[in-house]
Amino acid sequence: MCYLQNTAKRYKGCGDLVRIKRDKIDCNRTDCALSGLHNPEYHVCASTCSQT
Repeated sequence: MCYLQNTAKRYKGCGDLVRIKRDKIDCNRTDCALSGLHNPEYHVCASTCSQT
């Protein structure tokens, strides 16, 4: 399953948390609809592939 990884910085004085960057982590699975390696051939994606 693909996911987003957030990197943040917490300031000591006030405790505020500020996101610095967001990276997409690819699971590299052919049966994941969000992956760069998702199967390009015709198939019923909604019922055969992970959608989240």
